[in-house]
Amino acid sequence: MEDYLILTKYIYPIDKYNIKPFFNGIYFDNPRTKEEIDYVANLLQKINQEEIRFPEEQEQIGEGYLTLRKIAQEFFINNSNQEIVKSFFKKNGNEKNIYKLLAKMWVIVKCDSISDEDELKGFFSIKINPDSFMDNSNLTYEKKNDSLNNYNIYNGDLIFQYLNFLSFLLGDNDSIYFSILIDNKYGIIKKNIGFNLFSLLITISFNKESNIKDLPYCTFNHVYDEILKIVGLIKDRYNSYKFRHLCKIIDKMGDTQDDSLILLSLVSIIEMLITHNPENSRFNVEESISRQFINKTTFLLYENHNFIDVKKVREELKLAYRLRSDITHGNFEDMTKTLKKLHKFYGLNENGEGIEYSSIDSSINYLNYNMSKYVKVVLYSYLTSETKLEILKEV
Repeated sequence: MEDYLILTKYIYPIDKYNIKPFFNGIYFDNPRTKEEIDYVANLLQKINQEEIRFPEEQEQIGEGYLTLRKIAQEFFINNSNQEIVKSFFKKNGNEKNIYKLLAKMWVIVKCDSISDEDELKGFFSIKINPDSFMDNSNLTYEKKNDSLNNYNIYNGDLIFQYLNFLSFLLGDNDSIYFSILIDNKYGIIKKNIGFNLFSLLITISFNKESNIKDLPYCTFNHVYDEILKIVGLIKDRYNSYKFRHLCKIIDKMGDTQDDSLILLSLVSIIEMLITHNPENSRFNVEESISRQFINKTTFLLYENHNFIDVKKVREELKLAYRLRSDITHGNFEDMTKTLKKLHKFYGLNENGEGIEYSSIDSSINYLNYNMSKYVKVVLYSYLTSETKLEILKEV
């Protein structure tokens, strides 16, 4: 467990003299020690053998076919104008074990301090007096201390929550959000990670003109620059309960494929940041929060993108909140009616065949994709002008 490392989905040599920690000691690095390199190399080999089965070397399959060695070579060629890549290749390019070559430049997450002291409360070690092994009176329990080189065992959940929040804000892509992390919490690899991991690796390595606009499908130096920008906006909020709660919601979204649960999470983020609970003696609470949700979200979207179709956005937000209420209250008959309205709103073809057909439930996926973009706008407003958002919340 002490060898547990958190891996990103990126390869890139990192200058160990230019590491920039954030959020109380979290930072990106490459495996440095033999143990770290072996851990990552073995993990990559396991993923490849169990899921992808890419040939490692050209002699295994012949010229003209894709191999892990070819992927690494293309990465070095296409990024040879970068001094850090050139220096790494000069030093490590002749590494015979392709998994170790990749491991040496794999981007991992480390933390050399305790990010959350409360996490220590549940950890202890057993110290045994070797002279009296069977004497229980010589068993003592002590908390783990600073002698460990790697604090990921304590900080794992929190690091994933922080980094997945950053991932959510990183770029606009085809999914709700693209996590930059490999889901290997506590050393347990999530199944089917290899299909996404190696396709990303191929895309990045063969991209001759990696650009910030290609996020997240660009080299890690671009990703890192964007992360540091967001970290600069967050400032010391990372210690606040509100920020950590937002991180937890977003992190949990990545654990589910259920569109209904994702919608509830997205709506809850907006509700939390810009709506208040009205006085129930004067207002219909559900109706009041619904109006706040629609009007305040529309205002923030228009403020940031004044070219939006206000009428259309309001209608979409109205359907989103109605569907949220249907799900929350178990109004499944009403939920079907709302889904049909969403289906019509997005111009989907229920009566089509083949690729022209889309089920009623598929409309939630369209809604979630747009809602994730709206949530990003609200979150950026929270990070750049929290006072304004607090004023808006009370209106």
